[in-house]
Amino acid sequence: MTTDLSGTNPLADPTTWPSGWPPLHLVADHHVEPAVRAAVEARAAALAAVRDSPALPTFDDVQAIELAHDRLWPIRQAWSVLLKTRSTDARRAVDAVVAPLLADADAAAWLDSALAARVADVHGRRHELGLEHEDLHLVERLHRRFRRAGAHLDPPGRDRLHALTVREAELETAIEARLTSGQDAAAVHVTDPAELAGLDEVDLARAAEAAAEHGLPGWLLTLTGATVQPVLAHLEDADLRRRVHHASTDRCSRGDAHDTRALVVELLRIRAERAGLLGYAHHADYVLDVQTAGTVGAVRTLLHELAPHAVRLVAAEDAALGAGGPVAPWDRPRLAHQAHHPGDGTAEVDVRDYLSLNTVLDGVCNTLVDLFDLRFRPRPDLTPPVPDAWVWEAVDDDGQYLGLVLVDPHRRPGKRAGAWTTELVAQSRLLRRRGAVALCLNLPRPDARLHGDVLLTPDQAVQVWHEMGHVAHAMLSDVHYPGDAGHARLPRDVVEVPAVVQEMWALDPDVLRDYARHHTTREPIPADLADRLGGARHGTGYRLHEDVAASLVDLALHSLTPDQVPEATCLEEHAQRVLADAGLADGVPLRYPVPIFRHIWVGGYDARYYAYTWSDVLSARIHARLGDIGTAGDRLRAVLARGSAEPELYLELAGGRPDPDALLARLGARSPDPDAARWIAATADAADRLLHPGTARLPVPPLQPPALPFADRGGAARWLTANADALTQAQQDAAAAGLHETVMLLAGAARHLTRGPRAGWTARLDAETRGITAARAAGSREAEAYLLIRRSETHRLLDNTEHTSTDLWSALALADVLGDDTRRREAVGGLSLLYRSLGDLGRAREYARRQLDMARRSGDPLPEAIAECALGQLAAEAGGYTDAVRHAERQMELRELAGDPVGTAYARHDLAVARQGLGEHDAASELCGQAVAAYRVYGGTDALRAEALETWARSLDHLGATKKAAECRAEAAGLVEHLC
Repeated sequence: MTTDLSGTNPLADPTTWPSGWPPLHLVADHHVEPAVRAAVEARAAALAAVRDSPALPTFDDVQAIELAHDRLWPIRQAWSVLLKTRSTDARRAVDAVVAPLLADADAAAWLDSALAARVADVHGRRHELGLEHEDLHLVERLHRRFRRAGAHLDPPGRDRLHALTVREAELETAIEARLTSGQDAAAVHVTDPAELAGLDEVDLARAAEAAAEHGLPGWLLTLTGATVQPVLAHLEDADLRRRVHHASTDRCSRGDAHDTRALVVELLRIRAERAGLLGYAHHADYVLDVQTAGTVGAVRTLLHELAPHAVRLVAAEDAALGAGGPVAPWDRPRLAHQAHHPGDGTAEVDVRDYLSLNTVLDGVCNTLVDLFDLRFRPRPDLTPPVPDAWVWEAVDDDGQYLGLVLVDPHRRPGKRAGAWTTELVAQSRLLRRRGAVALCLNLPRPDARLHGDVLLTPDQAVQVWHEMGHVAHAMLSDVHYPGDAGHARLPRDVVEVPAVVQEMWALDPDVLRDYARHHTTREPIPADLADRLGGARHGTGYRLHEDVAASLVDLALHSLTPDQVPEATCLEEHAQRVLADAGLADGVPLRYPVPIFRHIWVGGYDARYYAYTWSDVLSARIHARLGDIGTAGDRLRAVLARGSAEPELYLELAGGRPDPDALLARLGARSPDPDAARWIAATADAADRLLHPGTARLPVPPLQPPALPFADRGGAARWLTANADALTQAQQDAAAAGLHETVMLLAGAARHLTRGPRAGWTARLDAETRGITAARAAGSREAEAYLLIRRSETHRLLDNTEHTSTDLWSALALADVLGDDTRRREAVGGLSLLYRSLGDLGRAREYARRQLDMARRSGDPLPEAIAECALGQLAAEAGGYTDAVRHAERQMELRELAGDPVGTAYARHDLAVARQGLGEHDAASELCGQAVAAYRVYGGTDALRAEALETWARSLDHLGATKKAAECRAEAAGLVEHLC
């Protein structure tokens, strides 16, 4: 039977939505079920056409399955947004029908064994079909989805899985309804105004408005989704604080119509049984199989490593509150607020004056312009479905359309708690379609006294930046298939990474000074206040403790077999045992008591709540490696453009598996060692001077190490190679300690980080970027110019042409301002190398001649030798070997004059190449032999020796000395292998 869908149903056909935007404001509750049924039937018909085709399976079948599922996606997502942004009894009744309907249809689609068999056939031949990368990924993704759904099981197994899936959806719908109603019912009613002492006029007005909406006199303190309520920080009445706390922790567990515990127990048992049917030990095992963490053991290892740090941080924070004893959970927010806002002009209300919603949105949007050339502009022609919301259009710097965003920032009755960004329409190159998302927050309602604006706490400001990170991900997505778009289908343990990286800039002092303005005077935030906000925020240990505790409880509950799931009344006791076993503090309540842990019951974070901590760890490493906003955009954008298709890119961006050191350093749990950083910087600088004698140096006074662990060039090279990781860590420690000169010295030695594997190039680039940031912080324009030139060389060797050019011209501009002939000459030499790499030998020669003229005026033979070297190599590359000989001979003469034996060997090799070009292989062979002999004497020259050996072998071949040539090539190969 086909559903008769009226043409007036606004959800009828997503392909007709204006600008791809769902007309949510026109959707009435009675439109939803027929629209969903029609879309389900259309998908089923499309899948049946694939399944029943008499032709042999082809890749076209796989693509057709992807597009069939996409037909339903925008409609179900539109309903999800409508339900979550304004839930009512009527909508919950609709969802009680629609959710099981969708679950039943999804189970039927993914448990279809005949359809799965056609995909499996293509999957088995996938490497023989000449598929593009994204096509291959699609085949693997859909094959894995069928397997994880259980399509390979026998009929009784598939039937049982189908039933479990439908019942799971029914339970999740019922739990969601009770969570929403339970939160509303738990609001605390106050009739005595004296109890509300401590609340400001804005908070009092909101509480009075909430009471009036519920037909109550006085004031109503509504609750948020977590245990700790923001109002506790301001209430002076201890008894009211206790009542609010218990109202929060006891909700949905009082044995009334809002109690979720029995439903939770059944849900846990269903998930455990399904995992067993699919061959997994338990639900957590099933879930982790497709996360980047990989195993439950890996997650537990990280959480248990963090647990003692969290306990120590909480103890230190509580001690600083001055309570003189154990701190009650309802008192901690008040004490923390008093300790950190002592009424000295930096009270939270003053902070909020500089963090109005409009100001924060301007700040994050301007940062997205700097990072990605991503801009947002209003679309007043597109109507939002709720009041106090709006629609943005995203465009790039050229005005090219990138997608749409519903911005719904304010709380209202019936709105789901928390903050989230939901995909409405998936981006797809195949469908020539850009994405659309809904950004939903629960900020206070607009204040008429602020002309509709609202003042935010620092945590709320960070939340805005976080969700805008998800929005940017969706807008920058550039994938072929809709199932790979944006962030919606990433593994949960990396889905938060782009948002967490983005939020780390929210309270960065330099960024704050750019955007934070007083909401009335528009004066910039005071520098000392920006610095305070940018430091380690109070309560970071408490939040880490909450993260670790919630993750361990979630993992424990989902690591049970059906028989091990506790009874409803024992859920909290089970959770407390888990926390005790981990050694966590018993005075810190769970962020979400088990009955109200929405994330893991209905939010898609079942056995995945650890993802927040995992993402924090990855994000801290990524943020440390990216450097400042000016250099981070391109590297981030390349990852975000891949949408959900390549989650492993986030691990690569973080430099490998999660290491909590960077996160702990940010939290103040693992203090950097400034003395060790200084020693490493001094030693690295001394090693660099040994390996590059006579070259221009960083204009920073050298540090004097007490003793060097090497005596010659070879020892210096070996020390630098062995301590590459230590150099990186030392620089990060120095940056954290504000040791700008130390950071710059380590940046100057960063060229040695590429002596090892290719990954060292990223570390080198990061180190040079941190050095530039330190130079700017120290006000050293000379050092900035020097390090820009060093970084330009790294960019050039990585073929980052645009960045090379930008750095060189920036350095040249600084050199002109400073009147620094040395930096000017080096920048001009860099431009010569850049044009040479681009194949523009004419312009390269022009800049090299300018470099030579400037070097001659310096009176220093070494810069002149470097310029002669450039001109000689350019001449050889153009076939002008006679000129190349002349330049190489002059280079060799100058290097001998400068007392540079390694440089002299290098010049001999250049002369050998030029002699080869003239066919003078006897002379070339002799010169190469002399160069190789010199390189063997001086350590740290393996790469140069390998190159000279290869050149020597070519001349030996021409001379008929094939055995000697083979020996040279073998030696060169051994050196190259060692270097890699």
